[in-house]
Amino acid sequence: MLRLAVAIAIAWISCAAAADPRPSLPAWFPAPEGYSIQELRHSDYDWYRGLVLDHRNKLPKDSGGYTPVAGRVWSFHIAPPGHPHDEKAACLGLFASSILPKLEAQGFHKAGDPCCGGTVLQKGPDESAFYAQNGSCSVTLVETAPNPFKVVLQPPAQKPKPFGVKEDIPYLAPLAKSVLRGGRNDVKDYVRVHMPDCKGPTGPFGTQYTERQYDGPRGLSAYAVQEAYKEAFHEAGWDEVCQLAGIGAVDAHYTRNGRDVWALVRTSGFGAESPHYQLTVADAGSGLRDDLKKGCKAALYGVNFDFDKATLRPDSEPALNQVLGLMKDEPKLALEIGGHTDNVGKPDYNLKLSDERAASVVKWLVAHAIAAPRLSSHGYGDTQPLVKNTNDENRARNRRVELKRKDCR
Repeated sequence: MLRLAVAIAIAWISCAAAADPRPSLPAWFPAPEGYSIQELRHSDYDWYRGLVLDHRNKLPKDSGGYTPVAGRVWSFHIAPPGHPHDEKAACLGLFASSILPKLEAQGFHKAGDPCCGGTVLQKGPDESAFYAQNGSCSVTLVETAPNPFKVVLQPPAQKPKPFGVKEDIPYLAPLAKSVLRGGRNDVKDYVRVHMPDCKGPTGPFGTQYTERQYDGPRGLSAYAVQEAYKEAFHEAGWDEVCQLAGIGAVDAHYTRNGRDVWALVRTSGFGAESPHYQLTVADAGSGLRDDLKKGCKAALYGVNFDFDKATLRPDSEPALNQVLGLMKDEPKLALEIGGHTDNVGKPDYNLKLSDERAASVVKWLVAHAIAAPRLSSHGYGDTQPLVKNTNDENRARNRRVELKRKDCR
């Protein structure tokens, strides 16, 4: 059964809908006679933070007064004829005399007063639809519906496969009807992701990344992008998925099949004629191989230790597996494992701790069938920073395990 929701003048809505060149109001909404519709925008799927009462006309428990409702969204401004001295009063009069009675005739009924002299009407046996007037001429309509935007992701293959800069990322496909705007492959930089608690960026991860920018189909919203990719990541077996509604983003981590891949989905341009979004991946294994081949050494991030100790944490295995796979693929490869710290703490202590941590990595690799003569370890402490230790981000870059080919001079 189709469920409807209507909202009026909600300044706190997150309706960043894409502008359709010829959007029209839904047929069930009474056209305001004598008034013009301006700045009409439409999204095929977005969310509305509206007041929704249950079947007893009471707020859901622990709702905080508002419940998110998702579906098709229209936002617009009603302009009274002429230039009335009090536009707000003119709109209130219109709603009271014309729009509200017609909605009530369709089965809407008054269910509450959200704020500012407004009115809430709901429709349907499950009380899931509503109409809210907030005392001005700005209008939002919500027609509850599922997300029509879908994407199916293939899991990353066991071995990285090359792809051109004009091709989609094989395991991070775009939404249907999207148009590729541009992209870059193997950009020499790291990514920062909001893992594992979704509260703030952590990392860095990887030493290079690949990105693609797309124009999305009309009617797309940032919320629709997030919901589509969040669902697709889960279905494709990604291990961690973090949705960041506040910045229109989704981060995900894939560690199966011996891979260590980070993916970032970022949205922008909503409200413009063409909504934009960007897909970014940092493949730790691919970057490691490329760095060692071209520069004889590679920084390895994601190797984590217990605080103030040389004990490897379990979440280090995805990164360590990249080194393991590399050495198994290249039987003649011999590496020095270097430990590096930032400048926090005493230099002598940092030197000792970095040496012990590098030795722990060698011990892990030997325990996983890599011959000991192919490996050596050395602690450098804070003597070889990649960047100046001037802030937390730079210090994070300097705290690393570094691999160095023994056949390079």
